[in-house]
Parts: sequence; structure tokens; C-alpha cells
Amino acid sequence: RFLPLDGGKGINRELQFTTNVSEENRYYRVVAGHSISELPNGIYQVNDKSFYLDLEEDAQNRAIIRDNGKKQELIVPIGQPGSSSLSYHYIW
Repeated sequence: RFLPLDGGKGINRELQFTTNVSEENRYYRVVAGHSISELPNGIYQVNDKSFYLDLEEDAQNRAIIRDNGKKQELIVPIGQPGSSSLSYHYIW
């Protein structure tokens, strides 16, 4: 689900995942772009400051920036059995 952030400067996205099987290689792609970099405050800068992405703390600790061709992706592992959630903010 999407919710506007206070002040209209972004959107919050909340996701729920449920699985009965443990899969080590299951990831959720949060964002893809030409460039993604993590700033010192833990927020991710996407496409040379086009927008920013702020992951919840637990997801931030597990997030991976990977190259995929000429682009980069920010992914978070979601392969554990049971129900889990992910929340993050798009900020502009």
C-alpha cells in the first residue's frame, strides 16, 4: 500500500510477504536506476539525486546494491519462511 508522507515530499510503501518455503535466493527489488549510492545517514540516493529512498532499519541492514547490466538495483532478501513486512519511503 502507498501512503503520502507528511508535507507531500514523498510516499511511504508498505509490503507484506508470506511464504511457506525457505529460499535463500529470493529478493525484493526495491528500486532500479542508473546509479544508487548509500549516504552516510543510511538513505539511498537514486539516479544522481533524482530522488531518495529511506528503508526501515531492519531492511537497511540487509539491503544490497548490485549491478545489473548498465543499471544498479537495491534489493532486500525476503526468503525466510513465514510472514514478513517491508516499509520504505520515496523522498523527493
